[in-house]
Amino acid sequence: MNKAQLILKVAEETGFTKKDVAAMVEATLGTIKGTLLEAGKVHLHGFGTFNRRTLAARKIYDHFGTGGEKKMESRETVRFKPAVEFKGELATVPAAG
Repeated sequence: MNKAQLILKVAEETGFTKKDVAAMVEATLGTIKGTLLEAGKVHLHGFGTFNRRTLAARKIYDHFGTGGEKKMESRETVRFKPAVEFKGELATVPAAG
């Protein structure tokens, strides 16, 4: 599902206009992004937790370039950990694919 599909689905389920839902989705995502940039953690009870974390610098093998080792610099990333309730629901759904 992409953002446009999410907006359409929420509009259908709530009765709000797509324009109103789009504004709500943008505000929600902007708030999550801003909080991750500032505080590094967003917890949504029953859904899960987004954590900002730093991946350490490491050596990688360059398969497509020189074929030798390269250094990958440390970088920031976001990790999502589903809540226990959500994990339980996921366990009951057949695997996709």
